[in-house]
Amino acid sequence: MSAVEDFGQRLSDVVKTKDIYSFFSRSAFEKGYAYQAQGRVTGLEISDDLVRIRGKVRGGEPSPYRVDIELEFDHGRLVDLDGTCSCPVGVNCKHVVATMLQALSGALPSERKTDIGKTPVRSVPILPYDVTAWLDSIGAAMRGDDYPVDVTHRLLYCLQPAEAGAQMPLLGVSLLSIQMRKDGTFGGSPTRPGISGFSPERAPKYFRDTDIDILMQLTRERGAYYHPPRLQSRELLQQIIATGRAFWRDHKGRPLQWGEAREGRIDWRQASKQGLAPQLTVPGAMGLNAEPPVYMDEAAGVIGPVELSLPPRLAYQLLSAPVIPRAQVAEVARRLGERLPQLHRGLLPGTPAAAVKIDDDPIPILRLKRGREGLSAQYFHDRPDRTAVAHLSFRYGPVEIEPKEKGNPLEVFRAGEVYTITRRRSKEKGARQRLLEFDFREARLIHRFLDGGHVDDLTFGEPHAWLDFLEFGLPELRAEGFDVLVDDDFPYRLAPSQGVFDAELESSGIDWFELALGVEIDGERRDLAPVLAALVATPSFTPDRIKQLAEAGDHFYLPLADGRHLSLAADRFLPLVLALHSLSLSGLFGEASGKIRLSRADVVPLLALENDDFAFSGADNLRRLANLLRDRELSNPALPANFRAELRTYQAQGVDWLDLLRESGLGGVLADDMGLGKTVQILALLALEKARGHLSEPALVVAPTSLMTNWFSEAQKFAPDLKVLVLHGSDRKQSFAAIAEHDLVLTTYPLIARDHEVLLSRDWHMAVLDEAQTIKNPNAATTRWLRGIKARHRFCLTGTPVENHLGELWSIMSFANPGFLGDKTDFGRRWRTPIEKRTDTRRAAALAQRVKPFLLRRTKAEVVKELPAKSEIVERIALEGSQRDLYDSIRLSMSDKVRKAILERGLAKSHIVVLEALLRLRQACCDPALLKLDDRVKRPSAKLDRLMEMVVELLSEGRKIIVFSQFTSMIDLIKVRFDAEAIRYSVLTGETTNRKRAIEAFQDGHSDVFLISLKAGGVGLNLTAADTVVIFDPWWNPAVEEQAIDRAHRIGQDKPVFIYRLVASGTIEEKMDELKARKRTLADSLFDREGRVGAALTEEDVRALFEE
Repeated sequence: MSAVEDFGQRLSDVVKTKDIYSFFSRSAFEKGYAYQAQGRVTGLEISDDLVRIRGKVRGGEPSPYRVDIELEFDHGRLVDLDGTCSCPVGVNCKHVVATMLQALSGALPSERKTDIGKTPVRSVPILPYDVTAWLDSIGAAMRGDDYPVDVTHRLLYCLQPAEAGAQMPLLGVSLLSIQMRKDGTFGGSPTRPGISGFSPERAPKYFRDTDIDILMQLTRERGAYYHPPRLQSRELLQQIIATGRAFWRDHKGRPLQWGEAREGRIDWRQASKQGLAPQLTVPGAMGLNAEPPVYMDEAAGVIGPVELSLPPRLAYQLLSAPVIPRAQVAEVARRLGERLPQLHRGLLPGTPAAAVKIDDDPIPILRLKRGREGLSAQYFHDRPDRTAVAHLSFRYGPVEIEPKEKGNPLEVFRAGEVYTITRRRSKEKGARQRLLEFDFREARLIHRFLDGGHVDDLTFGEPHAWLDFLEFGLPELRAEGFDVLVDDDFPYRLAPSQGVFDAELESSGIDWFELALGVEIDGERRDLAPVLAALVATPSFTPDRIKQLAEAGDHFYLPLADGRHLSLAADRFLPLVLALHSLSLSGLFGEASGKIRLSRADVVPLLALENDDFAFSGADNLRRLANLLRDRELSNPALPANFRAELRTYQAQGVDWLDLLRESGLGGVLADDMGLGKTVQILALLALEKARGHLSEPALVVAPTSLMTNWFSEAQKFAPDLKVLVLHGSDRKQSFAAIAEHDLVLTTYPLIARDHEVLLSRDWHMAVLDEAQTIKNPNAATTRWLRGIKARHRFCLTGTPVENHLGELWSIMSFANPGFLGDKTDFGRRWRTPIEKRTDTRRAAALAQRVKPFLLRRTKAEVVKELPAKSEIVERIALEGSQRDLYDSIRLSMSDKVRKAILERGLAKSHIVVLEALLRLRQACCDPALLKLDDRVKRPSAKLDRLMEMVVELLSEGRKIIVFSQFTSMIDLIKVRFDAEAIRYSVLTGETTNRKRAIEAFQDGHSDVFLISLKAGGVGLNLTAADTVVIFDPWWNPAVEEQAIDRAHRIGQDKPVFIYRLVASGTIEEKMDELKARKRTLADSLFDREGRVGAALTEEDVRALFEE
């Protein structure tokens, strides 16, 4: 339904008020006429095709009646009117009349409400309909030829040839009704008023007197009932041209003008294979039969009479001759000669030439064209936008014939000649069979919506097959003698090219490149980068199809902007498409210019695609890293002689990977499993940088507080040449001024909030985040400050780059390579939401491929051959805050007590005092809660916090863990934390009643962690399911520890075992380790298996244990 004014005007062009009178009773019509005049019609709607009208009419009820009218036309004339109404009458009532009259008025009805019980809205008296109709006829009789200002419609005359089969075409005319704009141009959708049955009373008001006179003459013409009506009168034609509204074929050209007479002639020609017919020839123009005959010069926009030196009526009748059979031409000429005056005997038909015989082999003609849709196509909603078909015909000599033509020999008429053809049926069948070998199928079996004229045509089931055929099939057919013709509107075309492309990475700023993909098309180099960017950025695009083509050794056809396709070898093209698709998923093709702009990090995976057949030019400084990523052939770098660690192969390769990223100006994430030596790999890299003289600015390592001591100890142990500064403790600010004097600065995550102004204000050679999952919350203040660190090189160390969701990966990678994964919102939209909420495996694979160059992860299983059967790792943990204060106060008091006891009784009689002091210190190291103090102060446990971090990470690697402690009360505290984290565990202590069930639960996989007290599990167990042992509180006697470790590392164990010893740094635990190391050979006798003081422990040793 559309606007009323425009469509109402169009409706009144084809329907008059008198046309609807017969569909209603006189009473209904009179009342409806009054209702419309009173303005009772509202909400009027008219359909675009003018066959449906809706409205509302206010009657006697509070709510208006709803009216729905359907009109039926036949050749432009109204033949039925069916109106329904919600009033009690229901059908063709007065409300339907009012609605119909309002629609014919062409005006919008008033929406203003009227009180029906009061005076009508319009004050003009309402006359009876017959009186009003008579008055309107008086007005219509006074039209004139000029258009009033308010009349904007125009009646146009469209002249055209009216074909008459093989006979001479006549001159036809049709009408066009169209709106004229203010600027004199035509607009809107035109309608076509009919001519047949025209009467002046029914003429629309925009018809002028001249139009009525012309239409009355047309209805009297002999050709008025043809379609289109035919013009025979010269005077009438001139009158139409004189309106200035006559056009050739349609209104898009300029108005026609009357021209001077031109000479012509009448020739008898072979009109069909049946015979001859007269033809009107006018040089430079088209001849048309009329009375007299006329010419049409389209180029000049001129129509005029043809001078034949014949009476107009005679010329018309001669040109109206039917086709004369060849065998009857002589008799027709004789009889025509009897009827024509001697003067015109030259118009007689001559003896036709004999048929030309053709006895040659046919040439197959394959015409590729666009398929035409049939009338039923509208019912096929899933039909393609374009359909291609192949049409086979045959050329015998100069004559092309269709396979379906019957007869052999076959007589045909072409270009004024008749030919008799001896057909080669076997050759024709062979040509069609050859096409079927290309997997052609009948077009209307594949596309049932095609027009019936395609009944013998062929097509392919898949669009891709057409391009294969153009690439490979057509050359074969042409070589075999087929004549291949391609229509201009054929949907598929290939761009002529060798299909060889070159790729160049052009520098565009310090850290940016632009990708250009050049290929020669039509002899010119074209950049495919915008085309490829548009292709892979299409939401429906997937590389799977290209993968299939590559595996089959097939070609891929790249769509170009001009509608053609470029043929490219899929196996060579695939790597580039995969990389560009990944870049597209990352949102890198957003520039309106269509250029592919890439950062250094984006370029690396592209360079890794290079092979013997394909290489980029440019970006040479990134190529070594790209080659490494492609081949994974990491080398063992030559470390400085003073670096004191002997790296395993995978560790040396990790250092090489870090160094290559550093060399390329890129960051990375080292995500090896816990225990594989991430710390030592970073220290090796720093040792290399110092040896090269690159540490003009220090490196910064940020780690959890519990690992500060570990980093410092390992730096001293493996890279003693590095000057290390630890920014920790309340007096750390005094060390800020000394930062520049050091090579390596260590600080903790909690201190970033306090020291960020100092740390962010200076430049760093390198920034390393250990346990980088600490910054998994991108919105945390610490995370935001760390991203602001000014460092030339950035690395993250973590065993768990993703723990809960992909946002954690973004947060870590945004530190290592800022901007590489876009901003947080963009990452969520492009990656996280599709992968996590829609399980989009395609995007998951693309994300993995994208981050692969910058994330190195080796699991224990991958490097198992390089690992010893048993790896012991000491985790040094610093005590802080209230726990440290408590430890120091106990040490001072216990030190005085032990010293006095030894002084008074000697060491041999002071063992109980010594052991009590050691016990309390060890309890303070494990967890202050073990001391059971009554001060109600809640103190942290650095060891327990670190244990929880380790267990979570180790379980994410699939580890099976045993945790040993000699304190059953400590095991109870661990259980509370495990329960809070939903960690599955078994327990074995002296209080366990069913040891077998606890052991089987762990061995069979029902629990992941086994909590064992040292006494209960030190002997008699075989726990080969475990591959990780944690000694929560070291035992004084090494033999006891070894027995505990052997619960996992013993015969039957098929995995390397990792032993983590948690040692509180700067405490009794660390001093005991130092004491055991000094007296290695006597270590077993320092304390016996029960923990009692052994004979090897001297007073000097005791004093050393309690010193600060």
